[in-house]
Amino acid sequence: MPKSAGETPRAGRSRSSTEVVGLKGQLAELYDRVLGGQQIGPKVGAVAAQIAGARIRLLETERRIKEAEEFEERLAALEQAADGQKRGGERWGA
Repeated sequence: MPKSAGETPRAGRSRSSTEVVGLKGQLAELYDRVLGGQQIGPKVGAVAAQIAGARIRLLETERRIKEAEEFEERLAALEQAADGQKRGGERWGA
């Protein structure tokens, strides 16, 4: 969990960016092979590109889920801290 509002975990981001870079390379190779007529026909290339698009959308969905979970954790910590401050203020008559 992040220690401050500006601090976020980086592990998920690096894995996702590595996958995006890999997909980018695969799509570039696919593009070159389809246009060059090398072993891949346009129909197969189109399906491969659609699959790559689905993988990219899946990565984006995973990122959003992780971001929402991190937000929920941070919100719960803030609520707990606020609740503790409220109770402490009542106890001391503040």
